[in-house]
Amino acid sequence: MKKNYFVSVVALLLVFFFASCDEENVYEQGDTGNTGDTADTGDTADTSDTGDTSDTADTGDPADDDISDTGDAEPDSDTDETDTGSDDDTYTPPVGSCEEIIYCIAGCADFDDNCKVLCVTYGDDAGQQNYNNWKNCYDSKCSTEQTAECSERECPDESAACAVDKDNPTPQPFPAPYGSVKILADFNYIVKDGFPAGDSELIYEAFLTGKISKINVDSKVASFLFSFVNLTNDGTDDILEVVQIPMMADAETIVNPISRLTMKTEKATKGVHSIGINSSFDSILEVFHITDDGETVCHYAFGLGEFTISKINPVTGNEGYLSISSDSIELYSPKNFPEFGGDVSDQMGVVSCSLIK
Repeated sequence: MKKNYFVSVVALLLVFFFASCDEENVYEQGDTGNTGDTADTGDTADTSDTGDTSDTADTGDPADDDISDTGDAEPDSDTDETDTGSDDDTYTPPVGSCEEIIYCIAGCADFDDNCKVLCVTYGDDAGQQNYNNWKNCYDSKCSTEQTAECSERECPDESAACAVDKDNPTPQPFPAPYGSVKILADFNYIVKDGFPAGDSELIYEAFLTGKISKINVDSKVASFLFSFVNLTNDGTDDILEVVQIPMMADAETIVNPISRLTMKTEKATKGVHSIGINSSFDSILEVFHITDDGETVCHYAFGLGEFTISKINPVTGNEGYLSISSDSIELYSPKNFPEFGGDVSDQMGVVSCSLIK
């Protein structure tokens, strides 16, 4: 029965998996493999749990306020913004305030205008008015010096109303860590350059379980999910990819996020292996968002930790096998990865997904 799923999904996802074969070495810092064409983000309305975006008429016309650049244009400061600590240490501004609006917008992906509009919508009347006053002044007088210092100097009253302060860190809505996951899977087949052709080439189980923010990486909304191992070549090295895809019952609708663990075959030996974001680590673990057309839109998180390979034969077909496990791996948003200096979006060449509320 489940084999029928693949008639619908193979054509769709082959685009995604074959695209990864053309990428440069995923272990060169700044390239995470198949990050897709992030300039063409397709349908971005579903890149975060932002709710109904239709009711934006009473937001003080944020579209005319040009809030689309505020994710990157909020004032910077000299304060070290990488040491955000745990979830419990993450500052939460007053509900509905201008400060909360700025904080919320800092958590929106650059392309996600719906997210930014909603951040303003969720503010109360005073918060929206204060935000619009501050934003109009800030954009007008600090367009060439987008700093908290400029904001306080040129827009003192508006800055005070929005708690914009050069002595406080830039808003950081992404806690560090952003979540944690476990790895556990047994595979008895390795696919060659693509996608499994039937049940025997995959497992109907999650290789990765846990949460990123409030969302399960092993989706509880999906009708089913499957995982498999793919052996491919990135143009320089043979690469093993362990992939997890949740889907709805129609076998056409992908339920994000997608998870992928990638490592060079030459490093894929029995023992303990490191997970990080550059060539000093054995592997990369990424949690990301794709469209139903297979385009990678943005990344929710990258992993940091270790996992164990207890059994492996990295050859394709039914002679190939892989057993992997890990008790705990921390996930970090590319917008806040303290281990590597904070915001690594540009370094990794990825777009950060909007904050999951």
